[in-house]
Amino acid sequence: MSLKEEAFFRALLCHGPSSIEEIAKRSCVERTTAYALVERLQARGFVKKTQEGKKKRFLAEDAGSLQTLVHDALNELTEGISQKREFSGKEEKSKIFFYKGDAGFKATWETLFNSGAKEYCIMTNGEDMLSFVRKEYITGKIIREKLGKSIRSRQIIQVSSYAKEIAKKDIFENRSTKFFPYPKKFPFTKIIFGDSVAFISPNLENTLFVVKNKLLKEAEQSAFDSLWELLPFRK
Repeated sequence: MSLKEEAFFRALLCHGPSSIEEIAKRSCVERTTAYALVERLQARGFVKKTQEGKKKRFLAEDAGSLQTLVHDALNELTEGISQKREFSGKEEKSKIFFYKGDAGFKATWETLFNSGAKEYCIMTNGEDMLSFVRKEYITGKIIREKLGKSIRSRQIIQVSSYAKEIAKKDIFENRSTKFFPYPKKFPFTKIIFGDSVAFISPNLENTLFVVKNKLLKEAEQSAFDSLWELLPFRK
């Protein structure tokens, strides 16, 4: 979403069914701009129209509908990847690297930094990573190297008081954060970079594994980008 679209969508989320005039006023845009914004958001499934007598009103889709949009986008993505594989006639082989504990956490980040990636994306519950991120000698070094290499990151994190504290550091750590507001937790922390995806599960005795596979990375990246697009900017 653009900044104007995000402000418009957030006004609908906060106030429920509203007329174009009401939404335009709340989101500080001109009425003509509001009409264009609502058409774009309707076309993408973010907003729906209702009729109250002769008056048209608009409201934001609920969380369940937004999750369905993500699910549908992922289905389309999976079909596209299957067609791409059939077209190429090649089955790409994966390389999988297994790690464990603090040493594995460091090795995962070394793999990322050595990949040449200028951006990585992370999906995490946040608090599940505390066994690692509480150790300053690990995270401090990672952040310094990230900044030294001018690497950007985007993060989708389960909303919590802890997540909000982490997000306050975004400007200092070259990161953009959006909050995942739904109760369903991510089964793994995922880090998407280069041609690889890292999976981190503290629930399995801090087991980590990195899968190097271009098609998998493309699928995970597209899934991340779809969800990123659906989530509003954090307040």
